[in-house]
This record gives sequence, C-alpha cells and structure tokens, in this order.
Amino acid sequence: LDKTPAHQKLKPMTFEHKELFSQHTHTLPKAASLILRLCEEAGLRVDEATHFPARDIGDKDCSVLDVVPLTIAHTKGSKPRTIEIPIALYEELEQFKECSQRQKNLTRRKDLINSKKELDTTEYLFLSNKGRPYTVNTLEAHFSELRQRIRTIEPTWYYRIHDLRSTYATHWLWRESRERQVAYEYLMDELASLMGHSSTATTEKYIKFLNKFDEQLRVAQSKNNKINKGG
Repeated sequence: LDKTPAHQKLKPMTFEHKELFSQHTHTLPKAASLILRLCEEAGLRVDEATHFPARDIGDKDCSVLDVVPLTIAHTKGSKPRTIEIPIALYEELEQFKECSQRQKNLTRRKDLINSKKELDTTEYLFLSNKGRPYTVNTLEAHFSELRQRIRTIEPTWYYRIHDLRSTYATHWLWRESRERQVAYEYLMDELASLMGHSSTATTEKYIKFLNKFDEQLRVAQSKNNKINKGG
C-alpha cells in the first residue's frame, strides 16, 4: 500500500520549467498545443480539455479582461463549473475556432452526426481529422514528443501530462497569495471551485505542498545568510 502523503506525490513545474514548456508547446500541432495549455493555464483535466465546448468562444468582447470566465459541462462527475482562461490563451482559442483545418474537421463531424455514426452532437472546439474529439492517448503521444524535445536542452525536465494541472494549482495559489497578501488556506475554497474538486480535502494537498516549499526556501535562505555572515 502506498502511504506517501498526497502532497509529496505532486510534481508541479518550477518557474524555469514552465517557461520551457511555454516556449516549446507551439512545436506541436495547434490543437494539441492548445489542449495542453488549457490544462496548464486553466487547470483542466485532460478529458475536460479534449471535450472543450466551442459554443462560448468568440461570442463576446473580452479584450478588457485579464482572464475570461467560461463554463464547462463535460467534467468529472458531470457537474458544470466556471474556469478562468488567461486572455492571451482565450484569443488564440478564438482564432483557432475559425481556422480552415477546424472547418474541415467540422464538416467530417457533421457527416458523422447525420449518418448517426456519432450520437454526441455537442460542438467541441478540438476535433481530430476524423471529426471526433481527441483521445487521451493521442495527447499522451504529443506530450511525450514535447518532453523528449525539451529534455535534449534540459535533461531534468521530466513531467507527466497530469502534472500540468498541479502546475496550474500551485502557481495560481502562489501568485494569488502574494497579490492579495493572504495565506494559502484563505484561497482554498476558490481554488477548489476552479479545479472542480467536490471537497476541499482534495485541494489541501496543493496548500501543504506550497507550505512545505516555502519552509524549505526559508531554511535554505537562513543557511545562506549564516554562510555569508560567517564567510
């Protein structure tokens, strides 16, 4: 039985590694790149990102917003929730919605629906060339290609696709706690609702992870100070 505490299993990207991810995702096909970024920048689960709805993209002017709130219904437990998408990513989703490759895939999807080969009539933003939503396996393959590419530059860059979601959670907490000058614990309910956790017990691991991280940072800094004073 694995007795490792949940927060010790987390492996969010560091700031430097997150930067490498941002620099290299665009080497993947556009749809795969956007799906992975939705996991990393909006905290979606892979299955939620592959079934991302096209409906609300581009229906209102969001240029004055920093983050665009959107509701997704295809979630774990099928409970709709509101997520927040950074404006730069949202604008890329808008462009992608209109691109010619997507229009071709959309035509294939309509044929599938008309011939009753596809019973799910939801309009998804991302479609494979067969007119169906992307599978997790396809994305895993793209992610592993990305990982190999980054590791030729930075061998320590080893993450799995679900680490994108914990990267979102920890970086969101870290940033919000500093901007609002509040403890991580104070943000727990808000993060739980953004992540779609049915109970905050699941969200707690991110807070424990960061508290531990801050503590290690303090220890390292005080050691450095001692060494510098002693030197």
